[in-house]
Amino acid sequence: MQFCNGMHRLAAVLFIALVLLCFTSANASRRKWRSLHQTAFGEADGQMECGRQFHDIQSKWLQSKLVLRALNWQIIESASASHRFNLTIVVHSVLKTGGSKSGPRLRISNGSRIMVGEFSGALSRRQRSRQRQQCTPSRLRSNDKGYIFFLKPTLDPTYFKHSFLPIKFRSRRLRKFDRVSCGRRNRCPKAPWIVKAIPQGVTPHKGSREVSMRFVCGARGEPAPIVRWLKNGANLVLDDRVRAQMKKRSHGIVSRLTIRPVKLTDAGNYTCVFTNLQGSVNTTFEIGVAEILNAERQLFRKDREMPAYVCDSANKTHCQNGGTCVINNFDGKPHCVCPRYFTGYICEKIDIY
Repeated sequence: MQFCNGMHRLAAVLFIALVLLCFTSANASRRKWRSLHQTAFGEADGQMECGRQFHDIQSKWLQSKLVLRALNWQIIESASASHRFNLTIVVHSVLKTGGSKSGPRLRISNGSRIMVGEFSGALSRRQRSRQRQQCTPSRLRSNDKGYIFFLKPTLDPTYFKHSFLPIKFRSRRLRKFDRVSCGRRNRCPKAPWIVKAIPQGVTPHKGSREVSMRFVCGARGEPAPIVRWLKNGANLVLDDRVRAQMKKRSHGIVSRLTIRPVKLTDAGNYTCVFTNLQGSVNTTFEIGVAEILNAERQLFRKDREMPAYVCDSANKTHCQNGGTCVINNFDGKPHCVCPRYFTGYICEKIDIY
């Protein structure tokens, strides 16, 4: 009888473990690819928070002078027409405190009352992008577990301003702070390092009669790095044809760059750059004109159509400054694929920007 009871308990434990494993796998598979927003000048303004590029929860903790948790607060209305106001909060627990090298150490303890500003009554909770740009959060919803505030001191020792927008308290967020706090486990911030670099190359698609290419790279770091793509050393401009995406995985951040359809001007060096507060790391993929032409030859081989070929001896001097001359069969005219730092119809212009 005791043996049967023991077997029943073991079966119950195994069943619970199997359910938890399936739930974890389902959550992992639900993580979708997120599109990156990138311009020729780098990250878009709407992706920054309080004027800072790094604003994940660990980067917020590292860049803030004072981090605390508060459960209770009181609104101090302002008489101005801007609908801005301050809060008087009661400190529940101090998560991080420290002054600057030129100033005194912050003396904040549990139970202290401080004033925090500014908040906006004109911005709704859905206007998150404007809140990030102005560094002015909207009214806080009531929450039993309270909020985490990221603050910086002012000349008034009882008044603090936002370093970043406050977030709801979660116990798992304390574990994220612990991974970059250099505490008892000696876990400190780390610069990113590459864990994956897969050049999938140029691929012909006979169904749509198009050629595409894709690159995949991944990196780890503490805090989690952000990713951006470069082409020939300059920021890559993304659009409907050139798309970059990222996904968070258990082993780090993974990003993929997809170009479809591919043009001859897409030849060059593509660099995947991962950056956090501790440093950056990159890996480069190289695609030449010959690879694109070979893929197009495979695509049109069935119809014996050659969409492009290298110029003959009569046009070999058509392009300047080392440009590659190719002739497209659709118009029969020579075109130039310019090397780095050159542009123009025959690569006659210098482009150093």
